[in-house]
Amino acid sequence: MKVLKYFTKDGWSPLYISAIAKALFAENNLSDILDREEARKNLELTGDNNHTHYHDDRYVPMIDAVKDSLLNTKEELEESLGEHDHGYTLEGPILNLSSKENGWYKWSGTLDSVSGAWIVEKKGTLYTATNIEDPRVVLNSNDLTVWRSPYGYWHA
Repeated sequence: MKVLKYFTKDGWSPLYISAIAKALFAENNLSDILDREEARKNLELTGDNNHTHYHDDRYVPMIDAVKDSLLNTKEELEESLGEHDHGYTLEGPILNLSSKENGWYKWSGTLDSVSGAWIVEKKGTLYTATNIEDPRVVLNSNDLTVWRSPYGYWHA
């Protein structure tokens, strides 16, 4: 068999075998590299870094750090919200709400035979009251004297 050769100081060498010997084949999984340890070191696959992406513990600390940061941010926001009263407490009769600005108010009393604490929202001329103890009880009113249930919930 005739093979193309080239001349080196050591003599004649087959060209294709030398070229093929230096090629990397993925199916050989680095077995065709003469110095596998050096190749693994260059690819940063030595020591504790040699993991699959399914079990890679290098990323777990980074993920935990992000999770902790998000939890801290959430706790700070909850504390900040707890420190501020974003609504107003309405004292006295519910009719006093007509003189207030639009917004959310907490009021305790009886509306349409349902007693309890209410979150009352004023939007222009429409008032919506949601019972804090039972949020299914929602009442609407246009004049604060007649309340009706917009969703048809039974209440007594």
